[in-house]
Amino acid sequence: MNDAWNAKAFSRFIIPIIILSSAKFIAGLFLYHLLGMSQSDTYWMTVNWSSEGQNDLLVLKANQVIRWPYLFIGWDSAWYLSLLVKGYVFSSQSYAFFPGLSLFSWLLNLIINNPSISLTIFSFVIGIAWLPGYQLVAESYMDKSDAMKSTLIYGFFPYVFLFSTVAYAEGLFLLSTLAAWYFFKKNKFLYTGISASIATITRSPGIFIMIPIFIEALGTYKHERKSLKLKNLCSLALPVLSFTSWLYYCKLTLDNWLAPFTRSLWDQGYSLLTLLFRILSQNGIQSLLTNANASGILPYDFPRIALVVVSLIIFIILSPILIRILSRYEKSLAIYSATYFLGILAFGTLLSIPRFISFLPLMWMFFMPKMSQPRKSKTVMITICAFFYFLAIILWYGFLTGEFIS
Repeated sequence: MNDAWNAKAFSRFIIPIIILSSAKFIAGLFLYHLLGMSQSDTYWMTVNWSSEGQNDLLVLKANQVIRWPYLFIGWDSAWYLSLLVKGYVFSSQSYAFFPGLSLFSWLLNLIINNPSISLTIFSFVIGIAWLPGYQLVAESYMDKSDAMKSTLIYGFFPYVFLFSTVAYAEGLFLLSTLAAWYFFKKNKFLYTGISASIATITRSPGIFIMIPIFIEALGTYKHERKSLKLKNLCSLALPVLSFTSWLYYCKLTLDNWLAPFTRSLWDQGYSLLTLLFRILSQNGIQSLLTNANASGILPYDFPRIALVVVSLIIFIILSPILIRILSRYEKSLAIYSATYFLGILAFGTLLSIPRFISFLPLMWMFFMPKMSQPRKSKTVMITICAFFYFLAIILWYGFLTGEFIS
């Protein structure tokens, strides 16, 4: 009887995994045949426009018989693949990409011995593995039914679906961030420190997960009039040590402590602060459009410009609402999300804001079940997931054809 109950309890985590992994496979097969990838070269098999050389490996690997990895490789994937093979020395711009994804893919490649396959397999598997982590955290705040509903809707969210499928660092970031918070709430400080350290070396905002952890830890121990044990303090210090070690590596190899933040290929004119206080204030909106068009990022045609602007406005307006909802459940997480959000607005690439904000799982967690009200309506949830799935496939197609989608 107990074994049957455990199997039934475990099945609630299997269902989202099966649904999302099947959806990714089906979408991949559809795009593979739509683009004729078995016989024809696609955009990322031929493009070599970068002077930094990050796309060289893409063109080189395109001549091999195995072509399916190109379903998952494009844009920044070229940097991660190059880092896996060449390390950071091939370009100073490579330091803009944190080492987590390339490091773990490199470890897998010791077994597989094919860099593009190692990168895509690791990204895809991790892009599924975060689902039970998300659901476990959600179940700490809501009933199991709403937690599964939140997991499915968030998993199909277009930017989340795509960038946790292709060879990007977002899947690893999701898993490690969620694991850090889950283990902390379970008072497993060593696992918390390890998970947060992985998040820290995976994406630049990874270290931010320590904000709610320190707030909660200090509040709890102050309330109980206890002091943190030395071993727990050492565990919580691991992410800071990891972050410092990464910056020290940048200092040793490039003589620049802040290389991850100063060596980006993106012009700072695309950050919101610079847009408001330099571009628009000095030259007007026409200069922004001209600058973006010259970079081949933002086209002149009105429908696409309108779509980009509307998307930005929706995400910027919606985020404070989500943070307000989150504050009703966990104020420390609301502070974390607000800090993350303001950091994105201040320093993030403007056109990538929808993607950046999408990967704040703890902020979206409580909003997703509310989208599918009434409470017991499966039809509403299925409709939302199907609509998100349709948009995600469109984004994936644009990703593979060289269109800048975020």
